[in-house]
Amino acid sequence: MGLIGAALAAAGGWLLWSRQRGSRRWGARGERLLSVAETRPLGNRQYLVVAAYGKRRFLLGVCPARIDLLSPLDDDASPSP
Repeated sequence: MGLIGAALAAAGGWLLWSRQRGSRRWGARGERLLSVAETRPLGNRQYLVVAAYGKRRFLLGVCPARIDLLSPLDDDASPSP
């Protein structure tokens, strides 16, 4: 019983350590820099995607065969409803 408990504690410690170590690769203090801000389907498995990396945003065209950068987006321009 004690051996199983020690093995579970070691596995839990390793998972915690590896999760903390892996999060440092994304940015300071584990914050994620890359995110998908908005997605709009166009039909036939095609999408417009606004992807953000830090404070920069990009409009992407996504289809099953490829992903195209359509335009970098300015932070100064406010979106119209």
